[in-house]
Amino acid sequence: MKTYGVGYRMTEIDSESDIRLEKVRAIREEIQGGAYRIDCDKIAEKMLAVFIDEMSAIPAVRSNIFLVECIGVLS
Repeated sequence: MKTYGVGYRMTEIDSESDIRLEKVRAIREEIQGGAYRIDCDKIAEKMLAVFIDEMSAIPAVRSNIFLVECIGVLS
């Protein structure tokens, strides 16, 4: 997915196929209406999952991640 700076206008973004415009518009309306809520726990879980996935690719770290996961299950 491409990232866009502040200078991009919606018409420029409309032409990009990887942007889900209906979702963008719905979120924009929620923000403008004060109803948009960020689920910090969900974001943290996803960040941690990506971190563990990336770290598990390093052989020296793989066994330590396994131990941490086992400790988490036991506690």
